Amino acid sequence: MTNPIGRALFQIAQVARNVVEKNLPRVENPQVRNTAQAAVDTFDRFQKPLMDLSGGNVPSAVVGAMVGVARSLVPQLPATTGVVMTTSASANVRAETTTGSEKLTPTALPSGTQVLVTGPAQTGERVEGLGDQWVPVTLQLPGEEPRAGFINAGLLNPLPEGQQPLPGRLNPDGSVSTVPTLTKDGLPTPEHVGARTPPYLQGDSRWANLPLNNNQAQLTQTDEQGNVSPRFNADGTPMYANDIGAVGCLITSSAMSMSNTLQAYGYPPVTPADLDARVDQANGYNEYSGLATTEQANAGAVPLEVRQNVMDTGLIDEALAAGLTVTLEVRVGRTEDNPGSMHFVTLTGRTENPDGSVSYTALDPGYRTGDQAREISFSVDAEGQLHSEFPENPGVENSGLVTYDTAPRVDGGDRGTGMRVYWPTQEMIDNARAASGG
Repeated sequence: MTNPIGRALFQIAQVARNVVEKNLPRVENPQVRNTAQAAVDTFDRFQKPLMDLSGGNVPSAVVGAMVGVARSLVPQLPATTGVVMTTSASANVRAETTTGSEKLTPTALPSGTQVLVTGPAQTGERVEGLGDQWVPVTLQLPGEEPRAGFINAGLLNPLPEGQQPLPGRLNPDGSVSTVPTLTKDGLPTPEHVGARTPPYLQGDSRWANLPLNNNQAQLTQTDEQGNVSPRFNADGTPMYANDIGAVGCLITSSAMSMSNTLQAYGYPPVTPADLDARVDQANGYNEYSGLATTEQANAGAVPLEVRQNVMDTGLIDEALAAGLTVTLEVRVGRTEDNPGSMHFVTLTGRTENPDGSVSYTALDPGYRTGDQAREISFSVDAEGQLHSEFPENPGVENSGLVTYDTAPRVDGGDRGTGMRVYWPTQEMIDNARAASGG
């Protein structure tokens, strides 16, 4: 006899399952879509055994998991007022609450564009997969007059926690963020580098399991009978030897640095998943799933130039002073007997200390503080090399130290640690000057 509590919980999970299936067509991220589809398939596979259970424990776990997936897919109405961001490249600002009304921008807004919500959502035309709620918004692009209209609520999400409104966009109080204060060279000043640099983790569940280089084969396993089958992660996504979570420190650090520069000029940031897709499209990975060249890393998909040097603190200082960040290769765990393992971090600032020494701050995508990249600090030795050491687990007493060094890979070798700066193109500089009236 079925436990009534178990039956009720199962029915709730079934409703959540239907919500997930209904919203799958609008999900653009393949990893999220695969995870949601796997949840639906698993639920369907075990539907009858779940219904026949006499206890409520297993259904409780199932309903929690399924409801969690459903909540992640169902569009959440943004706040009544405040800055939000578009979640799809198909978001248009419309004059009225219908898809047939006038578009107020020449093209759809890029994903990540920030708009100001000016009031509560209104009921309008129902859009398949999105719903019938339309949000009144005002769009402010650098150098342009504000435009008021409506966007379907399913295409908007609140800004990620801690992210600041972009220059030239509207703040929650209705004021306009100023465009960057430019130097004589047309570069942004460095005051807001921290707010513009997202502290990405390569182990973030949104991209950790994505293959770094789509040309690589999925991992397989062989059972005792010799049958070969694909291997899957816990979330149902295919398992690869070289995924972003395991070896994606360069793509993640590059995305942090690139996002700082893009946002300084009013462009949306780029995530590690975005950058990985662009490099794949440009065939920019080598046989080791590393970036073949810095030009291919950029892939021509964003208006940035890449400047690289083996190791030049002068170029680092020049970039940081201009409000740019630096992607830096370091050796982790280097000793006299061990060259250490290759790793990448993002330098975000430079400090002149009272004793005359210089230190640099950086974000490490491979080690976390809470749910974001850990901030570390580099000192500079007498030979101009950068060094840092931090506890592997800050919350654990007597935890072992993780050391970072910019010394050459092999003593006596002719190649030292690499670094790259994502410099704005002349087009970006000209756009920023025009927007600031300079």
